Amino acid sequence: MLLLALSIASCSKNQKLDSDDQISIKELEKVDHYVTYIYQGTKYKTQVSEDGVLLPDEQSRALEKAVGTRETVSFSFSSQPEHHVFLFHSEMEGYKYMEKNDDRKLARQFQVSHATNLLRDQLINKYGIENLDFNNPQISQEAKAGVAAIYAEFKLKGEAPQNVEQFIGKLERKSAASAQAVQDRSNGLLRAWEHDDYLGAMFDIETAPNVWIWTHGDWNCYKTYAAADLNWNYKPDNTSWNDCISSAQFNFQAGADGVAYGFYKNPHYTINGCTHHILVVTRSEWQNGIVNGLIPRMRRPKWRGAFCGHMNDQISALRVQIVWQGCQFDFGDMY
Repeated sequence: MLLLALSIASCSKNQKLDSDDQISIKELEKVDHYVTYIYQGTKYKTQVSEDGVLLPDEQSRALEKAVGTRETVSFSFSSQPEHHVFLFHSEMEGYKYMEKNDDRKLARQFQVSHATNLLRDQLINKYGIENLDFNNPQISQEAKAGVAAIYAEFKLKGEAPQNVEQFIGKLERKSAASAQAVQDRSNGLLRAWEHDDYLGAMFDIETAPNVWIWTHGDWNCYKTYAAADLNWNYKPDNTSWNDCISSAQFNFQAGADGVAYGFYKNPHYTINGCTHHILVVTRSEWQNGIVNGLIPRMRRPKWRGAFCGHMNDQISALRVQIVWQGCQFDFGDMY
């Protein structure tokens, strides 16, 4: 499962298909990097070709055997070495690992933010509309129960808020009158291009249509940008962005403690096999220059992700979670 991705991109670009049988001596000679995967506390130092192929050897076979057929989400943390990739069985599990091994409070805040996004996703999927009407008694009741559960699970002190719309977030929409207005209003949070090295059409998550934006949580401590389905967004040639991203660039947000950048193979973040890659960047690592925000080629080893192969032309959804500074959550189990 972890060796290769067998997919045909909907994008019009030519794409090479990789398979177990196609790993050749020529490809073996192109090995230019190792990636160390960490799964359940064990490190697997694997060889990866310049095209992002995880090459078969003792380490990769051991990793494949350990993971088996279980679904995985991969994480990169700015506090960890560049080529260390962590494998978990859910996005939440990754933030829980961060709590045990890194910044405890920030990790807990990411958990609350992610749990809120999951609750909102659940309500949107059930009621079929992203702009939730919390005056609807059924939606309000389910939302209140969900927020109360978040308070209990993550040890938030105090009573769960009755104003669930404020906690879950009210949908924000933005539109620009001109291309210059788009540029002026973007902080470069996350931009993606259809070709390597930032060439071709560009997708900007802050200004593109059909991107859902929420400011949410106690004291508006979180902001989430969600391009839940890139089939809903079109390039200038009127073809969709689905499976058409080859490079990207991100920027840390002024006033944030941490940002999590999410890349998903399936629309609406559906877990199926190994389909998520999450990059968590903290303020200190960004300010210290440890992270440069450049992803020139999605097939390169650093950006293999958990897609059982490279990420090039395989991304169908994007999501960015921001945790703002100055939000002094009182977690009952933290002193």
